[in-house]
Amino acid sequence: MAREEILKKVTTILIEMLLVEDVIEEETSLIDNLVMDSIQLLEFIIKLEETFGICVKPEKLSAELFDRVGAVVDFIEKNID
Repeated sequence: MAREEILKKVTTILIEMLLVEDVIEEETSLIDNLVMDSIQLLEFIIKLEETFGICVKPEKLSAELFDRVGAVVDFIEKNID
């Protein structure tokens, strides 16, 4: 799957979850810009797993992974089948 397609799916998930109208780009911070809390992050992880068929193991979770949208896309690229 191309990076652009992954980015589009990730941004669609975020827009639907958070009901935001802001432009979401690779540099958008999930915490600072989108103000996601811990429950929303867990819901986001579940949606990513369902959408991309990946498994986000607890030991892989880090602040850096969810720092910005581009980091999430990087993680999916590395872990997608």
